[in-house]
Parts: sequence; C-alpha cells; structure tokens
Amino acid sequence: MNDIYFNNKHEVNEFTNKLAYIGSGTEGTCYKFSDKITFKYLCGESYIPKSKSQLLQFKDIKISNFSFVHNLAYLKEEIIGAFSPYIKGRVISRGLYDIDFLSLIKAFENLENAIWKLSSFRVNIYDATPPNIIYNNDKFYLIDTIEYEESDLSIEKLYVDNMINVLMNCYDLIFNNTILNFIDNIKEIKDFKKNEELIIKPIYILKILLIKLNEYSGCSVKNVNHATKILLK
Repeated sequence: MNDIYFNNKHEVNEFTNKLAYIGSGTEGTCYKFSDKITFKYLCGESYIPKSKSQLLQFKDIKISNFSFVHNLAYLKEEIIGAFSPYIKGRVISRGLYDIDFLSLIKAFENLENAIWKLSSFRVNIYDATPPNIIYNNDKFYLIDTIEYEESDLSIEKLYVDNMINVLMNCYDLIFNNTILNFIDNIKEIKDFKKNEELIIKPIYILKILLIKLNEYSGCSVKNVNHATKILLK
C-alpha cells in the first residue's frame, strides 16, 4: 500500500469513522483498516512524536510473529498514524488456561526461534505487555511494536533480555495460582520466576510440569483448567 495524506482534521475523522474499532491505549487508537492491515491513530496523551525513519526502521524485517509498521498517515506534514499487519487471534490478557499444553509448547518453540531471529537484527523488544501479545493456532504474535529500538548488545545478551521482556508478562496468564503452587513443589523448576536461566525456558518448564501433572493424576492432563480441577479435588 501507499502512505495516506490528509488535508485537515475533518478528513482524518471521516477516515477513522469508517474503520472498525479495535482498542485504545496510551499512545493512540487502533482500527482495522482491512483484513490484513491495522491502522494506529497516534493521538494518545503519552505518544512522543517519532520521525519517519524511527517508525519505519524495522519494516524490512520479515518475521511473521512481529507486526512492524510499513506505511504512514500524514496530516499535512505531521505523521498522525501508522499501518502495520493485522493479526487475528486472542489477546493473551484473557488468559490461556484452556489452551492445550502441547499447543503452548509448540507456540513457545516458535516464539523462541522468532525472538532469536529478531535479536540477530539487534532489535530490542519494548512494551511486550499482555494486550500486545496475541495467540492463534499454536503461535504467539507481538503487536504495537513502535517502541522497539536498535541495540548494541551482543545477540546472545539481547536474546536473553528480549525473552525476559516477553515471558515475564506471560507466565501469570499461563499458570493460575493452583498450578503455581504445584510448581513450587517441583524442585527442577520451583524458583523459575526468580531464575533468569529458567525464565527464558518456557518449553522446559511446560514439559517438566506436564510430566509431573500426568504422574500426579494418573492420566493425560490437557490444559491448566483440566489440571486445576484435578488438583482441587
């Protein structure tokens, strides 16, 4: 697509009124521009204006887990909006307790590879909060990436930092208190939320947890909801 230019605020309002509302944040309001494109109107109180080069700095990175800005909207000379890929799915802030453990393992395996690739481009992940992480079909996606920045850290160190930034916001939405209490009795992983080496290994944690839950229940445990019912009996 091409950049879009508006002559006045009335044209901007007419444009956004025709779009499907997705949600609002401190930096602006998101709309569905098409089945494949999201429009973010950069009108939030906390939005700090960015240059074209800043907003488009990662547009050529093609990692499907990340939705980077690829075009802009202007009000005369001022940048007032950003277009990025539309990601269909479920915002993880709703919780992932009903997702199969095996599906989560696949999703995290894919995410680990994606974050390693992104780190190899020296990109630092910011604002990976639950409203900006989407789950769909065994895969995690990160949206609202305009705060991401280049980093001069080594790829290995940046990878660790990026994994922590993402995962620290995920675990409480994957494991409820009942499961966390169960984990506290598994010596291999009980301190995972305090241990950097374990924080960045969600696949390891999930596999150990699943083994222990299956042993405890004597059956194949499907997901957190299933496990919780067994543990609370």
